Amino acid sequence: MNKLLKIVLIYILIFLFFASPVLLIPFMGPEYMQVGWVFLYFTVPVGMILFLVYTVYLIYKKIRSRK
Repeated sequence: MNKLLKIVLIYILIFLFFASPVLLIPFMGPEYMQVGWVFLYFTVPVGMILFLVYTVYLIYKKIRSRK
């Protein structure tokens, strides 16, 4: 169960990084809206890449442990 909890927490952190600009929009002022889109275009692709890399890592680790 400890391994599963760790995996879930890492996925939650990746999601928060991925969605942070969208989640912060209601709490920020107009200044954030001007620079927030740059932040959005950086974090969304990086979050997707992190999600994919971590998923591939878990699959690779699972396949390797079967051998």
